[in-house]
Amino acid sequence: MKAWTKFEKIILVLSVVCFLSMCGVYAVRGGSSGQPWRVDVERTELQQQEMPDSGRQEPDSLLDGEVIDLNHAAVDDLARLPGIGPVRAQAIEDYRQEHGPFATVDDLTKIKGIGPAIVEGLRPYVTVR
Repeated sequence: MKAWTKFEKIILVLSVVCFLSMCGVYAVRGGSSGQPWRVDVERTELQQQEMPDSGRQEPDSLLDGEVIDLNHAAVDDLARLPGIGPVRAQAIEDYRQEHGPFATVDDLTKIKGIGPAIVEGLRPYVTVR
């Protein structure tokens, strides 16, 4: 076996020192937290303020400024509306199939379980085309 040169020994020692120092940094910082990467998102000032018309904040399930057409939306889209959920969304779909398209947003009150208070909460987020 070939003897190591002075240069090779220095490189080996420096590599070991570097490796051990990195192990020390890893140990001091606590190693892996076991948690996935976290991204903090700040809401804009407009999103943090209450909506002037409805007195409510925009639901997290809708995109900024998103308005859903009651006559063309899929059940999954309807379920994202505040106060609707999957059961009422299916009731809206069933009503459309049985009675045809909605003439106004207020027609939602014809569906069992949807009253004037829910309609008022939905008004900024829905339309009828």
